Amino acid sequence: MRILFLLLLFLNAAWFPLMGQENPKTDVNQILGDVSEADLEYYLDRLNQGERYYRSGYYEGSYRAFYELYKQNPEVASLNYKLGVSALLGDKQEEAAGFLLESLPSVAEDYYLLLGYAHRARMEYSRAREAFEQYNNTLSSWSQKQFRPLLNQLLSDCEFGGANATDSVPAFVLNPGPAVNSYYDEYAAVEDGKNERIFFVTRRPDYLPDVPVGRDVFEERILEASYVDGVVSEGVENGKLNSRFNSGVAGISPDGETLYVYRGKKRGGQIGLSDISGKRARKPKPISERVDHKVFKETSFTETEDGVVFFVSDRRDGIGGKDIWTCRRKGSRRFSKPRNMGPVINTEFNEEGVYVTPDGNILYFSSEGHPGFGGFDIYRVERNRDGEWMHPVNMGQPFNSPFDDLFFFPASDSLVSLIASSRPGGYGGLDLYKVRKDIRVPFSVAGTISDAESGQGLYAQVALIDTIKREQVLTSWTDSLTGDYLVALEDTGNYVLQAGAEGYKMALADVPKATRRDAAFTIDFRLEKLKHPYALNGVITDVDTQQPVQAEITFRPLDKDSVTHRIFSDKETGAFEITFEDKFDLRMIVSAKDYHLYSSELLLKNTLGDSEEKNIELEKSVIAYTLSGKVMEEKTNDAVPAELAVFEPGEENAFLVAFADSTTGKYSLTVYEDGPYLVEVNADGYFFNNFPLQFHPDTTLKINNIGLKPMARGARIVAENILFTSGKATLRAESYPELNRLARLLSENPSVKIEVSGHTDNTGSASLNKRLSKSRALSVKRYLEGQGIAPERIDYEGYGFDQPIAPNITPEGRALNRRVEIKVIE
Repeated sequence: MRILFLLLLFLNAAWFPLMGQENPKTDVNQILGDVSEADLEYYLDRLNQGERYYRSGYYEGSYRAFYELYKQNPEVASLNYKLGVSALLGDKQEEAAGFLLESLPSVAEDYYLLLGYAHRARMEYSRAREAFEQYNNTLSSWSQKQFRPLLNQLLSDCEFGGANATDSVPAFVLNPGPAVNSYYDEYAAVEDGKNERIFFVTRRPDYLPDVPVGRDVFEERILEASYVDGVVSEGVENGKLNSRFNSGVAGISPDGETLYVYRGKKRGGQIGLSDISGKRARKPKPISERVDHKVFKETSFTETEDGVVFFVSDRRDGIGGKDIWTCRRKGSRRFSKPRNMGPVINTEFNEEGVYVTPDGNILYFSSEGHPGFGGFDIYRVERNRDGEWMHPVNMGQPFNSPFDDLFFFPASDSLVSLIASSRPGGYGGLDLYKVRKDIRVPFSVAGTISDAESGQGLYAQVALIDTIKREQVLTSWTDSLTGDYLVALEDTGNYVLQAGAEGYKMALADVPKATRRDAAFTIDFRLEKLKHPYALNGVITDVDTQQPVQAEITFRPLDKDSVTHRIFSDKETGAFEITFEDKFDLRMIVSAKDYHLYSSELLLKNTLGDSEEKNIELEKSVIAYTLSGKVMEEKTNDAVPAELAVFEPGEENAFLVAFADSTTGKYSLTVYEDGPYLVEVNADGYFFNNFPLQFHPDTTLKINNIGLKPMARGARIVAENILFTSGKATLRAESYPELNRLARLLSENPSVKIEVSGHTDNTGSASLNKRLSKSRALSVKRYLEGQGIAPERIDYEGYGFDQPIAPNITPEGRALNRRVEIKVIE
């Protein structure tokens, strides 16, 4: 099930033996001619590293190394070519065209071809077309003839992509994150029948190599991930499903209880059926050789409820490379003779990732031979009333992109589909994505607010109020000359529009519910001018923090219980204003979530003037918990001006930020639940510090003085909350927030070089623990590199249990010794 993408699809094609990225010689003197003798060794090392990574297919590494040289001299054509290739085949695809344009066509014979792919990556289809045609013009007559099928497909993609680049299906594309995705490829995800877990393929190794390599070096294996509170947990290996060689998910039965598993070597293998109805998957049993030929590769397998099977294979007598075939099940593991689905579905290129709905009426598959945006695209095809398959329809953006998009699988949630894609913004290569349909119905409301008598446009406020949530959603203002307004909404709801202008009676209007996307409604207001207006305005804030509060404000006559006026303070500013038609004695009631109710009498009858400002401070109705103390340098106790950020468990974005005083180091922060939280402390030139925060039930105040270590040579910290799968070097998802903070710290201190060291307790052999601790340190290094930290800034080592920081005689001591340390070495 090896996936070949972008140019790599064609490297072995017979039509052009020189195809593939070239490796033009780089003139060292041209690049480093102006480099000082002191810096020469550094840049030579970057050049050698870049060339080594480039040859091995580790393009992310070659890009970083070559970019250091580019900053030294950006005018070397051969270097710009290699930077462009590294960007295109690595994780910087959208930057590739810029570097290639700074190179020259004479540098490499495939220059224009690569430039075409680079423009396509940026959806610049007209420019891509020009580059592909220019490449064709550089070929001999014989090579043009061999290149013609591919050129036709590339030009077809340019035509389709150019015509559909601005269209998009309403949907969100969500990356589940590093719990399942990695630098290596992940793809072919399916969901079991109980909707409790997914199975998918990965090419990541169990142990990371000492030397970085390309993504396609390691064998495929199957991982399993459970749903925990609707979120996909960390993918773990299932030993029953994997073999010594490639093991891949080929599909799943209509009832979700049988997993179709492909197992074999690179050239061929066989499909087996694994029972996954229980908690543990069983060992796959091979199926009939009518479908499963050991000399071919069946990489995708799907079945209808009545036993019609569709699968992808490179078997003989097909139309292209990999085709979709069909047959009928005749028993538990026997099938009829396969039949090719023909040229309506199959092309002279590759088809992949087939899925059929249980009723057999809709087929989804990926193809690089039908018109699309580029690479593999996902298509949908239906049967007509006669049972014949109609022409495939491209599913459009965001299901598809200029990159490879494959393995469509509908999840149990009818709004969600699983796909694999190599689009930018992922963790590397093919990543798993969730595509969630956007069922919202965006619409707009426009109109004019004018004087009821003269028709003159008014400068007025328009407030949109959600009557269910009882809150003001947004505020807008009319054009001061025309009185026109426009309000754009993301979805329908129970809304009313409230229009008000100084000296005019406020007016309300119900907002219609849109039934189609981008509907436009018109609501005009003609406001009645008041003879004796009285204006009230002010700001509502939190009494402790002085932050603005959005509140509902109602007004009632003192002698009645009925509400005569209802307004809301602004979410961003806390400001409110209202104009009464006359001076009445009223009761003003202010209510806001998590705040005590505020009530006040407004005795306006005998009030002089025609306006009043009334600012209101609300008290929290929930318990306030306070953490305070000082932030100091660890050894000198000098005050440190630091930032303290408070995080909910598992979240990467802080919900509260406080600052320590630059003179005294004192800080104070308030939260309104007892925890748990994570507090992160950052200061320029210091290691970050973080600690858990949990208030005891009988206290609302905690004092914590915090010591920070300067980032000086020799300083070291234990990186808390970096966790691994038991007995392995696989980072667990809980580790990513901590590692992201470390990456941010290194980005903010670019001159710092560190050593990542792994440590274990004394359980097991010394050699095994050393190997495990070194592999774990390497996993941390690789993660930081993936966040943009240069490899040469990170050394790594594993010390096993040679450097304990606590006795290994208690569970607590052993837990302390299982750690990752960060040491500043330069």
